[in-house]
Amino acid sequence: MEPKNAKLEELDLRMISAVGICLLLLYVLQKVGLSNFYNALVAAIATLFCTQYTKHESIQAGKTRFTVISIGGLLGLIVAALDNIINKQLAFFALILIGILMTLFICKLTKALYIHCKIGCVGFLVVSLALSGTMRIDYGISLIVSTIIGDRKSTRLNS
Repeated sequence: MEPKNAKLEELDLRMISAVGICLLLLYVLQKVGLSNFYNALVAAIATLFCTQYTKHESIQAGKTRFTVISIGGLLGLIVAALDNIINKQLAFFALILIGILMTLFICKLTKALYIHCKIGCVGFLVVSLALSGTMRIDYGISLIVSTIIGDRKSTRLNS
């Protein structure tokens, strides 16, 4: 398979513009206390994944990403809440494994491609493992909201 020529395409420029708009918007929101670093990170990642060649493809990518991230994020919120209550390391490990299994299963029920199911699992793991205590709850909510922001910015640039 021949490698593509290494040149910037219109899609690359739209992705960069969408990420820039997300970062600018979240910078403004951070100044008034409504955003943080994690919001910018997630929104930028969502923008990269969702910016496609056409508006229709971007909308579909955004819907799929929102669906799988919401599934993983919500299950991560449940595991984080249960871990805060139970507070036993081995039980937490079991909850993580069950959470991955449930994320894969529910994402597959939505007919998402397997790679998208894995993205849902990444969302689950980030919410469950990246922070500790009740900060995971805040982060899980931020993950879902930031995904919406990133999806919307990538779609608008394809209009």
